[in-house]
This record gives sequence, structure tokens and C-alpha cells, in this order.
Amino acid sequence: AIVKHVVHVHQSLTAYSSDFEATLRRSNYVTPRNYLDFISSYLNLLDDRDKYVLSQCDRLDGGMSKLVEAGKDLAVMNEKLAIQKVTLKESTEACAKLLDEIMTAS
Repeated sequence: AIVKHVVHVHQSLTAYSSDFEATLRRSNYVTPRNYLDFISSYLNLLDDRDKYVLSQCDRLDGGMSKLVEAGKDLAVMNEKLAIQKVTLKESTEACAKLLDEIMTAS
């Protein structure tokens, strides 16, 4: 795909140069240096995009690891909650019995 694009630019440049000369009556010369600069700019752009994509992948990986860690923490908290629910139920029942005893003694 990249090679096809460079070929397209090369072929269309001659047409644009002739249009430029016909419109403005000025000649436009394209040297191999122009093509090398074009390819160099394209490679720089490709490298920047690659770095951006890799940084986004790292960011996504960090977010996913945080979600996995949060899931593990949630499982631990749910286990603690189950134990505390049992303790709370026992305490509530003991408190209700004590309240009944106080009510009958009064």
C-alpha cells in the first residue's frame, strides 16, 4: 500500500507540474532530493504514529491491570463482608434478646 501511494504521488506530480506551468507560466522541477524528502517525512510520520499507538496500547494495558487488581480486591472485600454479615446477624440477635430481657424485667 505504501509503495502504491509513492508511485501515485510520483505519477500525479508530473500532471500537477504541467498544470502549474500552464496556469502560472512557471516551471516546476522535481528532483530525486524531493522524493527522498517525501519518503523521509512519510517515515517520520509513520514513526510518530507507531509511537502513539504503542503508548495507547501501554495505557490500555495499564487500565486492564488496574481492573484485574480491582476485581481481586473486590473478591477479598466480599469475603470479609460475608464474615461481617454473620457477625452482625449474631450481634443483632443478641441485642434483640437483651432488649427483650430488659423489657420483661421492667
